[in-house]
Amino acid sequence: NDIYPSENKIIEKTVITSDSKDDEKIKQKKKVNIKLILTIIFLFILMVLLIITLYFSVVGVSKTVICTTLAEDEGYKFSDVYKITYKKDNIEKIISTYTYNAYNEEYMSQIEYIKKDKLPVIINSNGMAGFTYIMEEKSDMFKVTGYLDFDIMNFNKIDDMDQKLFPLSYETFDSKTTYSSFKKKLEKDGFICNINK
Repeated sequence: NDIYPSENKIIEKTVITSDSKDDEKIKQKKKVNIKLILTIIFLFILMVLLIITLYFSVVGVSKTVICTTLAEDEGYKFSDVYKITYKKDNIEKIISTYTYNAYNEEYMSQIEYIKKDKLPVIINSNGMAGFTYIMEEKSDMFKVTGYLDFDIMNFNKIDDMDQKLFPLSYETFDSKTTYSSFKKKLEKDGFICNINK
């Protein structure tokens, strides 16, 4: 009787030892699998980031900057705003808005002079691809909104024109104009430019 219980104990110990070895192998396999999965996830994220970086550096992303100048006194207020959409250093579109508000009779009489100053651009660019101007006028307000689409402009025609004699826009540009040169010119003319968020 004494022999059997001790044999049973030995068998139990052996079984326990065998189970612990299997458990250890399973744990090691799980560790390897987790490391493999984490490595694959890391490489996938790295690859996606690389593709995104390459895409943006080659293709570029459109950005928008708003350049503004304004003045106000007792009798009037005016603002001139250029919303410039560009990719890399190429201008895609510009929306310009010039607004003059008169607060009394004296400054209401200035609206006719402002209109005469702004009208040549509207007339000269009429019918040209890429140029659209909308004029609004009241007794105490004058507004011109310009929509300039650089993608469809005929720069051969624009470059040949004398824009001092026949202005096409309130800020001149041609085929060599870049976003940075146009922004620099606006800032030289007193505009403050901020990235549109």
